[in-house]
Amino acid sequence: FVLNTADAIELAKDKLATILALASNNVPMPKTLLGKYPLDLDVIDREFTFPVILKKIVSSMGKGVLLFRDRAQLAEVRDLVPPSSTNFIIQE
Repeated sequence: FVLNTADAIELAKDKLATILALASNNVPMPKTLLGKYPLDLDVIDREFTFPVILKKIVSSMGKGVLLFRDRAQLAEVRDLVPPSSTNFIIQE
């Protein structure tokens, strides 16, 4: 029987903190960038190769995870999402 500590559970809920913890322990990670709305498509084009994944930083069970196969698909969604202060992670 394994019981996770409160710290481990909190770390697991925060995707950015999890990525940083894994990377600091030399676990290979996909290319990752912290972003916020509105999406800057030029930065995403310059830094990533499609497909890309956008993830809410705090979520669980696959909620708040979106796959974009190309820039056009990402641009469509960008126009539907109102600007906010919500941060997210972009990954290849």
